[in-house]
Amino acid sequence: MVFALIGLLETTADHPALSILPSLVGSRDLDRANSRISATQLVADEFIGPPFGGLMFAAAMALPLVGLATGAGLGGLLATVFDLAMPFLAGSLVFIGCAVIA
Repeated sequence: MVFALIGLLETTADHPALSILPSLVGSRDLDRANSRISATQLVADEFIGPPFGGLMFAAAMALPLVGLATGAGLGGLLATVFDLAMPFLAGSLVFIGCAVIA
């Protein structure tokens, strides 16, 4: 979904940038302005875009692993905290079957 939106925005930005250019610069500087826009688009599309896309893909592949590791770590931390706190709470709690009454 994100990539479709980026493609849509690129299409709607490239053509207006070239069509508005003659009204922004004089006819003497039009060649220079066109070449700067073309160079910027080439660098962004060919040199910056693919590595950035690969980085986003690698990060998206690692997210489930990071989420699983975070959940397991938090679960272990909570188990440790409850295990350490249980001797102090044992005097104030009454256990009836599975229910805990304070």
